[in-house]
Amino acid sequence: MPMIGQATDEAVITEAMPKIECSVMALENLADATGPYLCGSSPSLADLHVAPVMAYFSGTPEGQSLLAKSPKLSRWWQVMSARPSMAKTQPN
Repeated sequence: MPMIGQATDEAVITEAMPKIECSVMALENLADATGPYLCGSSPSLADLHVAPVMAYFSGTPEGQSLLAKSPKLSRWWQVMSARPSMAKTQPN
């Protein structure tokens, strides 16, 4: 909401956090431990689907906190966010 000039609704965030944590942990568990992408050594539809959501999520305090606890997902986001197409379309 701050991106569009409105206040953050902390109650909505608090209510959503258990589902968000579950989703992040699921992605962490599913992520390939050996390759830079979610499913291995080359980008897949999974990477391209999750990346835009992660672009917004990683810009929040909650997202940054959960990524810090998710080494495979964090490594993946570093790779994806450095891709030229992602770098050019990062949200403000």
